[in-house]
Amino acid sequence: MVAAKPENALDFSAVPLVWVHAAECANFAGIEYLCLRMLQAHPDLYIVVTGPGDRGHTLAGQERIFTHQMPFDSHAIDRFLKKFAPNYLLWAGGDLHPPLLKMAAAQGIEMLLIDAASEGFSARRFRFLPNVKARALRWFSDFYAVDTQAAQHLAKLGISASRIQLKGALQQSVLPPSLAEDMPENTLYAHLATRPVWLAAGVSAGEIETVLSAQRLVMRHAHRTLLILAQQQHEDCAEALRLCQDNSLNALLTSKAEGPDGNTHVLIPEGTDPLDLWYHLASVCFLGQSLMPQGPTLDPYPAATRGCAILYGPSASQYADRYLRLAEAGAARQVRDSDTLAAAVGQISAPDVAAQMAFAAWQVTSDGAELTDAVIDRVLSHLDEIGV
Repeated sequence: MVAAKPENALDFSAVPLVWVHAAECANFAGIEYLCLRMLQAHPDLYIVVTGPGDRGHTLAGQERIFTHQMPFDSHAIDRFLKKFAPNYLLWAGGDLHPPLLKMAAAQGIEMLLIDAASEGFSARRFRFLPNVKARALRWFSDFYAVDTQAAQHLAKLGISASRIQLKGALQQSVLPPSLAEDMPENTLYAHLATRPVWLAAGVSAGEIETVLSAQRLVMRHAHRTLLILAQQQHEDCAEALRLCQDNSLNALLTSKAEGPDGNTHVLIPEGTDPLDLWYHLASVCFLGQSLMPQGPTLDPYPAATRGCAILYGPSASQYADRYLRLAEAGAARQVRDSDTLAAAVGQISAPDVAAQMAFAAWQVTSDGAELTDAVIDRVLSHLDEIGV
C-alpha cells in the first residue's frame, strides 16, 4: 500500500490518481461519498478534487484526498496536469471548461460526465460560444444524466442517445464502521434487546434536563424503557449522574462491570465509545445539539444507516438538508421540548412504527447506490486496464 504523504512529497505519476471536478454540482454530498467509497475500494488510490472553494471542507482532512483550486488559464492547467498526472476525470455537473477539457483529452485522460443536471446544460448556459462548449462534450466517453430534462439538453447539444444514460443522482450516505467495532466482546448489553431502548446522542449540557424530563414521562407509560445518554462532553458524567438522581432516575456508568439491569433507567457512556455502538442498540435516537442554536449539530446519516428512527430539534442547521430529506421520507421527526420528545419516543418505540421509519431511513441513504457503484466499477476497471 502506498503510504499517505503530504501533497508536495508525492510523485503522483507513480500512483493511481482520479481527478474529481464538482462544477456547480448541487449534490456535493454525493461527490464526497463517492470519493470515500473509491478510497475504500482501492487502498493505493489518490484523489484530487477541484471545484468551488467552499465545498471541499469535509474532504480536506481525508488521507489520500487533496483539494485544489480549479486551474483556468493554459499555464495553470498545464502545471496542474503535469503535477497530478490524473488517470481518470469525473466531471460532476455542467459549466464546462473547454480549454481544460481539451488539454486533458490531449493527454489521453479518460473522462466521464456524471450527475449531469438540466441547469448545467440549458440553452441559457450555452448561449455564449455554444459551439465551443458543445464540441467540448465529445471528449467525454459517456454521460450520466440526473433526469430526463438533462438528457434532452445533452441530446440537443449533439450527444447521441446511446452515450447518455439516465442514472439519477449519486448516493448520499456515510461509510459503515468496521464490523469489529459494532459491539463489545462481552455480553453486558445483550439483554437490552428485550427492553425498549432510546438514545440521546451528542447531548449538550443545556439539553440534559430536557432529555431526562422526557425519560421520566416515557417511563410513566413504559416503565422498562432505558435511556442511553451519550453526552457531547464525556467529562460531564458526574454532573449527569447528579441530574439523574435529582430526577429520581437510576443511572449507571458504562465503566461499571456489572452492566445495566432491570432497575437501570439511564445508561451513561464514558470515554470514547463510538456512537455507532449506541446506534446499534437503540431503535429511536434523539440527536442532540439541535434544541437550541449552540454549535454544530450531528450528521443524521450515521444513525439512519444503522436503522434508527431519528428525532431532532429545530436548530439542526449544519445538516439541515439531510434532516429535511429524512423528515420528508418519514424517517425523522422534529421535537421542541421534553413533552414532544417524550410523546415521539413513546409512539416510535412501537416496533411497527420504528421499523417503518428505519426502512424509510435506509431508502434515503441508499438512494443512488446503483449509480455510485457503477461509477466506482468503471473507474477501477479502467485503472486495471492501464495497469496502475
